[in-house]
Amino acid sequence: GDVHNKDTIDSVAKLYAELSTIKNLIFIKRDGEIIASMERSKDVVDKNILEAPWDTSELSESFIRSSKSLKTDISGFEFNALFKKPALFITTPIIVHNTLYG
Repeated sequence: GDVHNKDTIDSVAKLYAELSTIKNLIFIKRDGEIIASMERSKDVVDKNILEAPWDTSELSESFIRSSKSLKTDISGFEFNALFKKPALFITTPIIVHNTLYG
């Protein structure tokens, strides 16, 4: 399926959530915009983690490291202002046909 298709993103996220102990699955575009979140509160969608006030968060820093290295990264633990709770993030690049999508 098309990686930009919201139904495809939602289907993949729901499958991972059902098969694991992951609390939330977040899809972030290369420019830092959150395009999907499986958490009940969808108010984080369309926020950009590379812009203030979230640009210095552990999520943002982990996203940048992962995007540059093209490898999975684990953030430090913090109270995340965007999600309004303590969190640790595991970021991994989404690469399809040698193109980095997020």
